[in-house]
Amino acid sequence: MNALGTTEGPAGSARGRRVREMLFVILAVGFALSAVFHAVAIVAPQIAEPSPAWRHGLFVVINGVIAVLFVRRPRWFPAVFGLLALQQLYSHGTYGYAVWRDQHRVDWASVLVLAVVPVVAVLLVVDALRRRRSNRAG
Repeated sequence: MNALGTTEGPAGSARGRRVREMLFVILAVGFALSAVFHAVAIVAPQIAEPSPAWRHGLFVVINGVIAVLFVRRPRWFPAVFGLLALQQLYSHGTYGYAVWRDQHRVDWASVLVLAVVPVVAVLLVVDALRRRRSNRAG
């Protein structure tokens, strides 16, 4: 029995693989939408927390590339996403706390990032380990 309580083999069931693939497509769409949000924030900065246009432009590129990588998931992607996760946790963690402390409000974008990014990082590592095991078995 595995950590999810199922008895699938080392490579996982075909249904499990389809579910994982769909999950990563959903994550890709989420990151693509985030890239669109940052693109819109360049021309309509009032929709986002205060941030310079160059930073929004940078995250248009980063989130767009990450969206593509969620679909392809090369072997090195979990490490790269891990670096992005560290940056995002630091950036949104410190900013979210400062907003709470100084403005007495919640920065919901920071809450979302702090909740989702670590889970996604773990999913990528688990997926990479499953794929490696599958490649060895096949």
